[in-house]
Amino acid sequence: ELKRVVKEKKIAWKKYLTTKTQSDYATYKEKRSAAKNAVLIAKSKSWKDFGDKMEGAYKDNRKLFYRIIKRLRTDKECPLKFVKDKEGNLLTREEEIMERWRQYFAELLDNSSTAVTPGTETTQNSEREQTDPNTEYNITLSELHAAIKKMKLGKAPGADNITPEMIKYMGSAGE
Repeated sequence: ELKRVVKEKKIAWKKYLTTKTQSDYATYKEKRSAAKNAVLIAKSKSWKDFGDKMEGAYKDNRKLFYRIIKRLRTDKECPLKFVKDKEGNLLTREEEIMERWRQYFAELLDNSSTAVTPGTETTQNSEREQTDPNTEYNITLSELHAAIKKMKLGKAPGADNITPEMIKYMGSAGE
């Protein structure tokens, strides 16, 4: 029944595409709503049947019941089947893939601690200031105003639950 209704809807759509008349479009809309209702009814019936089956399985066959529940609760597994190494060769064994990920993240973390943004020159003093946690950074009032002006509204608050709107509309009281 469901297949028949969906097939009728498809036929009505194709007919409308060829003729482009209002009557054919109205027919298509009727068939579309009928198909949508048929699908909703079929889905609800299917879920009801599934619920009845699970109820019976809980009473009669608990092993089946818990196996189905476990399958529904666990996420679909999407294992990584292959990764390319530095030279572009395909790695397929799980040990090789894990080793490549370990190397990748080790390189990533090693490079990020010494990374220098392009176009800026750093001296040993400025590098020492960046890595020293006791260094104070003096921010001028004009820099603060410029940063607040650039803030976009409607963003989520941070860990301190302060929204950009609060900072922007606070005015000189928050300086």
